Amino acid sequence: MSNSNDTSQLPGCPQMPTLKSKGFQLHGQDFTVGGIARVGGARLQELLNPSALRLKREQKHATEEAHRLFNKAFFAAQLKHYDIPFHSSHKRDELLSLLKNAVSQGKCNRVPQSVLDIAAAMKTDYAPLYQKWQAECAAWDAEKKQRDDEAFAKCKTPGERANCDLDRFMDMYFLTNGKPDKSKTPKPLALSGFQDRSSLHSRAERVPGLETCSGGPPSSRELCIGWDSSEVFALASRVSERAYEAEKAQQTAEWEQQMACHRRYIARSLGTGSGGSRQPDKFDLARCLGSYIIQCDEIADQWPDVVRGHTLTMDISKGKGNTLLAAYDFGIIEGTMILSLSEDTLKAIVGGDTSESEASRSDDFYSSEDDGDGDEEGIHTQQPDGGIKRKAGQSSSLARATASAVVRHPVTAKRRKTGAMPSLTRRVYLRLRGRETGEGEIIPDPDSGHIDFLSNSCATFAGLVYHLTFVAKNVEFRGYKVSDTPRVKPEAWEDFSYEAYEHARVGRWY
Repeated sequence: MSNSNDTSQLPGCPQMPTLKSKGFQLHGQDFTVGGIARVGGARLQELLNPSALRLKREQKHATEEAHRLFNKAFFAAQLKHYDIPFHSSHKRDELLSLLKNAVSQGKCNRVPQSVLDIAAAMKTDYAPLYQKWQAECAAWDAEKKQRDDEAFAKCKTPGERANCDLDRFMDMYFLTNGKPDKSKTPKPLALSGFQDRSSLHSRAERVPGLETCSGGPPSSRELCIGWDSSEVFALASRVSERAYEAEKAQQTAEWEQQMACHRRYIARSLGTGSGGSRQPDKFDLARCLGSYIIQCDEIADQWPDVVRGHTLTMDISKGKGNTLLAAYDFGIIEGTMILSLSEDTLKAIVGGDTSESEASRSDDFYSSEDDGDGDEEGIHTQQPDGGIKRKAGQSSSLARATASAVVRHPVTAKRRKTGAMPSLTRRVYLRLRGRETGEGEIIPDPDSGHIDFLSNSCATFAGLVYHLTFVAKNVEFRGYKVSDTPRVKPEAWEDFSYEAYEHARVGRWY
């Protein structure tokens, strides 16, 4: 039978008929009582008395088979097969006793003539039913084959053909009369859109010389198949390259859409739409309040499936005293930040030292390809390429998310440069707690970092987390304001405490 998918309108294959008479049934060649076949008298004797067998191994097998077979329906069926009277009201042990007596008296050594006559009569009545069923199956097979032929003929690509029918696909490209035929397809194929990669991998392993390799991101792997392993691997590499470029293009397009909100904010709040400028004379922490969209190459590169179609955000609200609170959503992690102009203030609130000294931060963090933020005209809006970094302390769910990240570009991209060195008077220090968004694991140990606002208007900033849990060290991110009003209220700092961590951990498993 073909395994074509194009049989949605075709009725199911006709079912083999079953004939019932006088408590017996005939299904094909199987003559049974309620589907239970007759067991010979000699074997019944062994099942009823396993210890009488000579070999321990045989005793064990007989005991296991008896344990599997022995129930009320089995005992009743054997009594019926040997035409031994019993009442339907009899319980299991009563039926077992009747069967033991019949076996010991030799009543199960041969099939009674009465039962043989019933079986013969049923076979006579069954023959025309069986012949009719065979004819219906032949007609069904012919119609299905025609539909399979039509469906396969409509396929335009190797991937579509493999999805439609693997057997036909293999015959078309790689086999002749079931034998390997390299002349049919000398060059490797990339099976775009093909889903059942494991089945084709298994098929290819049974064909001498046929190689397979998959390329592209794990969420949408594309299988490549051919005779030359180096050519197959090279094709898979090109598939990965194309997937990476497509992923970056999609990220760029999505970021451009998000940046439109920031440009509207700039035009409305700073007057750039009319050519004016209202830059404040000095930095004021209160101007930091509002809603920002966030760009983080490290996260976007490592978890493209997580951030695809998802806007990273940071909403800054007024905190206690001279502090601010921010609700952040970085895609793979979310939570609360405490912001302050003073590290000492944060240490007094949170405790402990920063996780990385300022000397460990990237020397080129503020060397610029941007025009800066002095008049808000030099905003960098194009999603840049990001370099490869190692994730630190990754949790199980984030490890799985990383496994589904897009295959990296073979050429390491240059680190994006984030603007001219801003004044340190606009530096705001931060501590953050949060949770990873896969399994909800809480991050109770505060991560440290800082944000440098690139102008007194606080419309953009460049941030750095010295060691962002689950991600990497020295994680850079940028913020672009879209509103002076925060849109998300921060969760309480205590919601990410060690007690909350333990409660969430227990809740995930129990």
